[in-house]
Formats: sequence, C-alpha cells, structure tokens
Amino acid sequence: MTLLFVLCGAALAVMTLLSVPAEPNLQPLDVGDQLGASEITPFPLAEGETKPVRLTVNVEMLEFRIVPDGEPGRIHVDGTYDDANFEMKTKVDEKADYIDYRVTLKNKRPLTLFYDDSATPNNLVLHLPKNMPIDLDVKMKMGDGRFDLSGVPLTNADFDLNMGFFELGMNQVNPIEAKALKLDMSMGELRLEDIQNFNFEETDLSLTMGEGRILNSGPFPRDVRAKLDVTMGAVYFQTPEKGGVKAKIRANMGEYEGPRLLEAEAGATSMRLEGKVTMGHLVVEQGSERRLVTDILKKVAFEEGATAAIETFRELEADQASHINFAPFALERLGYELMQRDRVLEAIEILSFNIERYPDYPGTYKALAEAYAHNGQIDEAIEALEAGLRVNPDSVSAKRLLKRLRHRQE
Repeated sequence: MTLLFVLCGAALAVMTLLSVPAEPNLQPLDVGDQLGASEITPFPLAEGETKPVRLTVNVEMLEFRIVPDGEPGRIHVDGTYDDANFEMKTKVDEKADYIDYRVTLKNKRPLTLFYDDSATPNNLVLHLPKNMPIDLDVKMKMGDGRFDLSGVPLTNADFDLNMGFFELGMNQVNPIEAKALKLDMSMGELRLEDIQNFNFEETDLSLTMGEGRILNSGPFPRDVRAKLDVTMGAVYFQTPEKGGVKAKIRANMGEYEGPRLLEAEAGATSMRLEGKVTMGHLVVEQGSERRLVTDILKKVAFEEGATAAIETFRELEADQASHINFAPFALERLGYELMQRDRVLEAIEILSFNIERYPDYPGTYKALAEAYAHNGQIDEAIEALEAGLRVNPDSVSAKRLLKRLRHRQE
C-alpha cells in the first residue's frame, strides 16, 4: 500500500511538472508562412466560380473573432499567440471538388491548471470571403468568441463552444439555402442574433450550464425545424412576429414558458420547435428586434468619420427612437468594426461617446481599453478597465486584459 501511495505521488509530481507552463512568448502570426498556397492564389474552379471549402477550426484559451471581410477566394488568419505554450497550425489541402482548410491552436501541456491566460491571452482573427460556399466546423474552449458571419455562404455550420462568452450574428442573409445549423454550448454565455438570416432548414441547439439569448430581426425565409435542449441553464428564444410556432417541449425538473401552438398569419412562415428542459428554464415568445443603429451608422462612420456618426446617432435618437434599436452594445460593435479597419482613434471617439451615453454598460469599457492598447496608450487602457470593473466587478475577460496590460506596463 505504501508503494502504491509513493507511485501515485510520483505520477502526480510528473504530471504537475509537465503542466507548468513555460515563460510566455507572445508572437505575431506569420500569415504567409502559415497558410502557404491559400495566400498566394484563390481557389478557382472555372471563370467566375470557386471551390467549396470545408473549414475546421479547433482552438482554446484565446480571444477569437470571425469577420466576413476576406478577399474573394481567400481565407486567412492573423493575430498573436503564445508560441512557448501553444502550437498554432494551419493546413490547406486541395481536393478534386473542395478545399480542406484547418486552423488549430492547442496547448502544448497536458493540463492547463497552471497557465494564466489573463497574462498572455492568445488573440486570433479569421477572415472569411463572401464568394465561396463554406462548410464551417468550430470547436472553441475557454475564451471570448465573436463570430460575424454576415453574408458568408454557409452550407452547414457546427459550433462546439465551452467555457466563455460567445456571440454569433449574421446581419446579411446567407445567400444559399443551407441544410443545418448545430450549436452546442456548455458553461458559458451565448448571444445568437439574426437567426433567420442563417437560412437553415434545420437548427439543433443545446445549452448546458449557461445562459443564452436567441434573437431574430425578421421572418424566416422558409418553414424551419428547430431542436432545443436546455440543461441546468436559462434560454430566451425569440420567434418572428406573425410567424407560426408549433412547440413540443418536455420539462424534466425544469420550466417552459411559451406557446404550444401559434398559427402563422397569411404569407408568414412557421417553426416547428422540439426539445426538452432539464433543471433549467426556457422562455419562447414572439417578437422581432428593431433594426440595430449600428447598421445605419456603419456607412456614415466609414465614409464620413466618427464625429459624423455620433451626430447621426443623436438625430436618429431624437426622430426615430421607436423604430431603431439603440442598445448599449450597438456603438460598442461599431467601435470594434472601426478597430478592424485600423481606424483606432475613431473607435476611441465612438466608444468614449458610448460610455457617456451608457455609463452602466460594462462591455464598452473593455472595448475602449482594447482600442487604447492598440494605439499604445497603456495607461489610458488600464484606466478604462478599472472604470469598467467598478461597474461590473465580476467580468472575467476584463480582469484578464487588465492583468495583461499591467504586465506590459512593468
């Protein structure tokens, strides 16, 4: 028995030693070397056509964004990652009738108990084009994921998301009729916007130990089937106005609030919803999100600048408040879009204005800190994060970023 304890102790010591991370070494991703042929030439089938892509992403412990601004016929990744503790791989194989494209970021250690991702988080951006049919498979664990798929032609989409905050949206409709949207999230927070624009025939959603909001901004383009399972969590599911709903929900030590049968109005589409609630809470109700002010302000900001966008915001708020959604996250989103275009000073102007308008909304403080940090203003970034943490002391992502910035300040 003594020998057994000794062996177990030795095994634990070895595992602990293997789990201790190396000194972090944050490096920019060398896109050209990583992606090879895909960065040199597009993938044409014939004049005016491109091959479909099977895109597989498997990443962990990072801030990860997908944006629909890739050049026609090309996919690329940029950002920074800790190459002392993580292995970053991309692989492109051209098959006879499709492209197999893989992006992987994995921890080199068998355990992550001792890795402090708040000090040196990885940050990757995946740029997708709008002219290639894409079969998308994303697995992400531990971090913040923001996926804007607006206008990307998705044939299928499969998301497996764990331990983090995840936001998915598509404010431009999927240009092709797709087969299935599958999303499985555990131990996190999910916001899925414009679900009707994904244009899927079937939707399979599962949420475990987390919170989710599933929203629409208009009718489904066709009748759809949806499956939704909630376990030890809470989900709000908004179905389109005037649309029909036929719900078959089983509650096992859980609660369901919503219609069992709603007839569609003339010309409207319907949704058949099935699923179960286990030790959780599901609310289903009709409604549509008003048009987000971001959709209007983007054109103004990109063409005339941040000051003009702020003036337009004030005019819209005065004249069209009942028709437009002025949610606090709207200008935060515009700030991020300006940052993506390296218009950082304008992002700072927009985000500072948003904090003036909505001082109790914590998300903008972190966005402003990111903009300041991108501009090399570390002291201002730290001040913004500290102000945000006074509004929301429990923000894990803000604490991570604050620790990283203080590390850079030393």
